[in-house]
Amino acid sequence: MGCDAPTGSVADSGDCDDGEGAVNPGEVEVYYDGVDADCDGASDYDADGDGDDAEGYGGGDCDDGDAGAYTGFNCRPDPGCVSVSLTTLASKDPSGGSDLVYDDSCAAYVSTLISGTDYVYKIAADGTSTVITGYSNYNIPAMTLSPAGKVVVSHNDNSTNAVGQQVSGTTISNLVTGTFTTGSSWSNSYMNYCSSSIAVDDGNCAWTPNFSGKGTLVCANLSSGAKSTLLTLSDRIEGVYWTADNGLYASAGKVLYSVNTSSAASTTVYTASATILDFVVDYNGDVYMETSGNEILLYDASAGAAITYASVSGDGKLAISPDGRLVRLILNPPSAATYQEWTLGD
Repeated sequence: MGCDAPTGSVADSGDCDDGEGAVNPGEVEVYYDGVDADCDGASDYDADGDGDDAEGYGGGDCDDGDAGAYTGFNCRPDPGCVSVSLTTLASKDPSGGSDLVYDDSCAAYVSTLISGTDYVYKIAADGTSTVITGYSNYNIPAMTLSPAGKVVVSHNDNSTNAVGQQVSGTTISNLVTGTFTTGSSWSNSYMNYCSSSIAVDDGNCAWTPNFSGKGTLVCANLSSGAKSTLLTLSDRIEGVYWTADNGLYASAGKVLYSVNTSSAASTTVYTASATILDFVVDYNGDVYMETSGNEILLYDASAGAAITYASVSGDGKLAISPDGRLVRLILNPPSAATYQEWTLGD
């Protein structure tokens, strides 16, 4: 003998809440109410189905209506901090500011390039400043941070080219020396020596330009102090950058290269109309390049093309803060630097 199914039930076992009539496979899902109304088992906080819950609901999806935007792709990761303001940065700015980097806590590091011993200033978002003393009378034209969060510098004494790193607390030691070179494209004479950029990979290799002569890209091992030349590019290398997804880039003359550290091969990414002085790579692969043509170029990695992002004056070093600001340090050693910034999108 047959009987009628209760109101709100379905003909199979797909009903995930048989005690709730508004919850069954035939219902239209209403997102963000915590109820799986259509019983599909998917997250109620992932409306676009890209596998990343929306911001504010435990995920990092900055646009939950676009499956092409999620944490790490068209969505800038949330650092959980706010970087130091330019007003605070300028108020703490030492004379001779030569380079700028940020750590994961949004603190800024500014190196100096003055006569005598140079320094690196760590400036927290609240304005607290810590001074890291450089090596002897060495100038610091370039600086970065190691995976362990230690300061690593390219420094020289106008006759010796070297790589140094932060050791006990707040001092920098000399690690390994290289070939002294001149001939930089920077207009300021203080930047005319050796390496104007340095980058450290996850294997503790400090990639140092022109360290064994013009155009050479050298790994200075921060653990052992050993050095080895990976390759030689056709022009003086002004910039190097190690990306978040473990890629190495270098700029020599007008050309931006990607570098394969395993095969020691370089591939042209983009050729500018003027010398590329400095560049940074954003989380999504976009590259911001400052050239000697008084411009910042934006190379769109997805489109494979570049546009003029901003017109600028003077020579600048670029950095991207964890909270998505492109910051430009306009250096004028031995005088104090000035700053500019642009807010980047997701």
